[in-house]
Amino acid sequence: MTLVRYRPLRGMVSLQDEMNRMFDSLMSPTAPRAAETWFPAVDVRETEGEYIVRAELPGLTREDVKINLINNTLILRGEKKQENEEKKGSWHHVERSYGSFERTFTLPTTVTSDTIKAKFHNGVLEITVPKAEEAKPREINIEG
Repeated sequence: MTLVRYRPLRGMVSLQDEMNRMFDSLMSPTAPRAAETWFPAVDVRETEGEYIVRAELPGLTREDVKINLINNTLILRGEKKQENEEKKGSWHHVERSYGSFERTFTLPTTVTSDTIKAKFHNGVLEITVPKAEEAKPREINIEG
C-alpha cells in the first residue's frame, strides 16, 4: 500500500504558478508594447556664439516634431507612431519604443529667437540657437 501525502494547498500553489506564467508572458519584452513615453538621445553643445542641439529621432519626419522657445527654454516635442501591427505571425523580440516625447532645455544665457534654425537629415534633428549679442563674450579695450 502506498501512502499519499495530503497537501491541502496544492491547488493554490498551481493556481499561483499559472498566474505567474500569465503575468510573465504579458510583461515579456517579446510581446508588442503599447504606446509609451520615450526619450530620444540629445546632445547639446555651446560655442562662443550659439547653442547646437542634436536629437536622434529615427523613424520620424520633420512633420512629427515641434520646436518652441519660451523665455530661455527650448522645448522639443513629437510622437513616434507605432507601425500597423500585422495579425499574421508572432513576435519573437520587440525593443523599439513608440509614443510621445518632450524634452526641455533651459539655456543659461539670452538667445536670439528670431534667428533659430533647424534642419532634419537622416533621422537627426539639429537646432542652432544663436546667442544674443549681449550674451556673447567680447574683449574690452583698455584706454591708455
